[in-house]
Amino acid sequence: MSKPDLITWASEIKLRAERKVGELLRQTAETGERAGLGRPGKTSSTEEVFRTLKDLGVTYNQSSDWQQLAAIPAGVNASGSAGIDAVIDYAKKMQEWPLLEEAVAVKLDEQQAVVAWWESTVTPRHRPGRGGAELSADRATIPMAAAEQQTGIANETISRWRTRLADRAAYRERLLGAEYRAAPADGSDENDGRYTG
Repeated sequence: MSKPDLITWASEIKLRAERKVGELLRQTAETGERAGLGRPGKTSSTEEVFRTLKDLGVTYNQSSDWQQLAAIPAGVNASGSAGIDAVIDYAKKMQEWPLLEEAVAVKLDEQQAVVAWWESTVTPRHRPGRGGAELSADRATIPMAAAEQQTGIANETISRWRTRLADRAAYRERLLGAEYRAAPADGSDENDGRYTG
């Protein structure tokens, strides 16, 4: 493995670990297995548990960052978009029209889901937190800068997707491309694998 590959691999492992810790921190706070806001939690009426962030060796900022990361849907990242684009390019080149139609549908659905998540979760508004760190103004939202960093998707890309998805049919035709539209749909070409249904 080359050095850049090792760095990428290590970064992906670190990201997955931070996401998992964020999920566990949220779950343990919700179930009472971990104390919230510095107060000890309880697992039963007689047993008191003192599992605070400090006890776990986790800072407030780490906890916040990791829980925000865990809130991002698993498929939301720039590399996933690159993968589906490669399938679309391959399908066009090989004139695999059913595969092209399916890949375009997946791309549209994924972009729609990301835009919906972004609109409900990401905010440009934030306020200073502990130690001057920027936190979301609403704990259910993520600051735009953090979302861009964690997903690898810029706000400008989200805006472009939102605009294109406003007319989904036209965007679909654009993604399918001229080769698809030029291919005979009536089956007159024996090599034409274009799917019409």
